[in-house]
Amino acid sequence: MQTSASIDIQQLLLVLREGEKAEGPKITILFSLPHVSDFAIIGQAELKALTQEAEHRLKDFRIDERQRAAILRELEVIVNDPSIWKYRSNSYAIFITSKFAQVHALPIDLPRGVWISSRFHIAPLVPLLSLPDHFLVLEVSLGTPHLIRLHSTFATEIELDELEQFVLSRSDAEPITNRAFHTSRLSKNTSDRGIVVPHGSHQDEIWREEQRYLDVLAQTIDRKLRNEHAYLVISGTKDLASRLEKLLTYKPTLLSHKHLGLIRGESVETLWQGCIDLLVECKRSDEHQALEEYEEHKVKGAVVTSVRDIVDLAREGGIENLLIEHNVERALKNEYVEFVDAALSSTLLHHGKVLEVEKLPNNSECGVTAIVRPGWRETALALHRQR
Repeated sequence: MQTSASIDIQQLLLVLREGEKAEGPKITILFSLPHVSDFAIIGQAELKALTQEAEHRLKDFRIDERQRAAILRELEVIVNDPSIWKYRSNSYAIFITSKFAQVHALPIDLPRGVWISSRFHIAPLVPLLSLPDHFLVLEVSLGTPHLIRLHSTFATEIELDELEQFVLSRSDAEPITNRAFHTSRLSKNTSDRGIVVPHGSHQDEIWREEQRYLDVLAQTIDRKLRNEHAYLVISGTKDLASRLEKLLTYKPTLLSHKHLGLIRGESVETLWQGCIDLLVECKRSDEHQALEEYEEHKVKGAVVTSVRDIVDLAREGGIENLLIEHNVERALKNEYVEFVDAALSSTLLHHGKVLEVEKLPNNSECGVTAIVRPGWRETALALHRQR
């Protein structure tokens, strides 16, 4: 059994692939916990009740006795595993088959329940698809920049060794901010005479010196993060952060035109929330763009609103964007729940994009609309005609 402090798109894909390979029913257990000091005691009681419910409901499934026994063993291990409560979280999602079990502690509230089906119940996790397991945060300065790997509850610093060597190699030179070549400017206004102002050519030299420093910083970061895929949040003054971003080959990045404050004593939780707010703002931009393009795709016949058509296209890899309303819970309380899970799973497994939107621009039967990939329009039309 594996326990994780969160779930991101890569982990979810792993769960879905394992579910595709495993025979027999797929069990999903979801529940939330109150923010209290004895959350572990409450969580253990809640988990025990839900696993017992899962055991009773398994009797209704006519499956091989060996598969049933394997699932029951996994359930027993989960109930008795204290490591689950290592992470204090809003909610927990547990995925079980006869071959594997995964437990995820999550930062959002989830509906309570047990789902036993031919696929995992992942629709309530849609809000998490835009939340990463961790961020990389860089505070840019001409003095001592800081690069950290930030999780929701802790942070670790990443050493910038090569940058330190560059700074030491130039230690004989005066610091950029301390160099002061000046000239006097005469003015007809006697009150202005003798004002000492920076020389123009010196300002150019300062900019070039800063640029050399940012070049080395960018190269150092690119090397340090060559095996990373998380969002890099660049904080600092607008000028320095923007200039550095242009020099980086690392993607994806998010710009924060203010210092996020870790080295100034802010808590990890505050810094994490600041990064989440930046990401949400970025995702809103993606949502806005997707909705703006919706009418254009509709005119071309590339929009599919029938959930059955969406499922069929998703299984073949024909979905480019799957748009799901924020309040998708209304779809989970009717007969469409398995269709929504099937559309989500297949879209993600075929590397389509899932976007949560506040409100769909059509009357979707279950809060889901799809935009098909280029070249799949005729397939979508044919499927619709067959209904």
